[in-house]
Amino acid sequence: MLCHGRSKKITKLEPRLARGVGKAQDQLIAVYVTHNKAFAQLFAISLLPGKTGSIKWNTVIQAEKICMNLQEGRVDFNSTGYLYKFADEGFQQIDEVQWVCKNSVSVCGWEEVDPNNLRDRIIIHE
Repeated sequence: MLCHGRSKKITKLEPRLARGVGKAQDQLIAVYVTHNKAFAQLFAISLLPGKTGSIKWNTVIQAEKICMNLQEGRVDFNSTGYLYKFADEGFQQIDEVQWVCKNSVSVCGWEEVDPNNLRDRIIIHE
C-alpha cells in the first residue's frame, strides 16, 4: 500500500508539477506517493505562511525518525490532515521513498492525521 499526505480532503489525485527542490525526479508532472507512512504524514500537516509570507521546509532524519524541518512558516495545530492510501498498480519507484504515476489515481482509503501527535517530529526554527 502506498501513501500520500495532504492537509485537505480529496477523492482522487491528479498529476501536477511537484514543488521539489532536489534532483530531477522531484520535479516531474506526476502523482507522488510513498511506501513510508511516517514520511507521508509530514505532508498532511497544515502549514501557514510565516512573517515573510512564505513556507519553507524539508525532511531530515533525527534520532532515527523522519522529521519536518520548518525554516519558514508555522504549523496549524488545530487543523486535521489526511493520510491517503493507494494501490501500487501504475506507480513506479523513483528513489528510496518516492513513487510516481503519470495518471490520475483514486483513493483506496484514508485516515486522519492530528499534527499534535507529530510534535516530536516537527523542528521549528523561529
